[in-house]
Amino acid sequence: MDDVNGKLIRQEFAISGNMLFYGLTAAVNLDITLSRLILDGRLSPVVLLGKSNLFSILASPDEQPQLAAGSGASIHISTDDTSNPLQISCQCTFLSISNNLYINLSSSGLVFAFAYASADITSFSVNGTISTSSMSITSTLEFDFSFTVDVVIESVNLGSVGYDVTLKAIAKVDFDWSVGTWRLYITGTYATDQFSSTIDLGPFDENFSDIENLCDEIIESIKSSINADLATVLSSKSAHDAVTLLSLGFGLAFVDIALVLILLNFKPNAVLEAIKKVGQLTWTEIASIAYQIKLTVDDAIAVMQAMECATWDLVW
Repeated sequence: MDDVNGKLIRQEFAISGNMLFYGLTAAVNLDITLSRLILDGRLSPVVLLGKSNLFSILASPDEQPQLAAGSGASIHISTDDTSNPLQISCQCTFLSISNNLYINLSSSGLVFAFAYASADITSFSVNGTISTSSMSITSTLEFDFSFTVDVVIESVNLGSVGYDVTLKAIAKVDFDWSVGTWRLYITGTYATDQFSSTIDLGPFDENFSDIENLCDEIIESIKSSINADLATVLSSKSAHDAVTLLSLGFGLAFVDIALVLILLNFKPNAVLEAIKKVGQLTWTEIASIAYQIKLTVDDAIAVMQAMECATWDLVW
């Protein structure tokens, strides 16, 4: 295009302003020509309900020149890059774990992913989607914990038991931009050397903000459920396997094993027979256990006879 003096005028225009970008506000500079579009700007800081450790999208601390702490992520759009026209460079934090990454554009909205590992957290991977109306973040977590639990089944205290626990779980946050509400749920399975079970936590409230609280919540939940889980596991086993678990896994005395399993509705003769085999006990030792768990003489004799104890081996 020429002006009145015959000079070539480049056909372009530039504007600056704010734009709403998939529910996020961005201050941008836009340059448009006949052949391309270039947009550079910065998102407003994304801090979920003021909890930067819960979830945030901020400028990377490695960005040069360095920006003030808490600055928003940079956004760049260029039609020159046909393979990846949108780039949002940021530091993303979820449950106090941060990673520098690029947020990409997909048909469902803005998508991001990152992974993390440490001594206690063997794997932590995060996937998120931000659309114009909501945000969904799903994290796959795997933790290794070590802690001690005072284990009690019914009225029998098994003592303090050390546990090495591996937890595999999904942490999911759903956020509604319109009403500013969020919910965090954690579901998964955990396992020890003795047994495995499930965990189901949440929703967490606005006081929850970091990974340390998450670890504490999970550990307390596992501790509180171990007794019930162990009782369920034992009840599902044969008497022999239950005795073996309590003896070898927990180092429990055979008298206490008998009390626990009878409280869990195992038949006394099955329990004492299993104890005799696992512990390779004599009939005299079995009779002593029968006495200590307060079987009557008649019941003890009946039980031992059912175990095919010879008459001359009956001792009371």
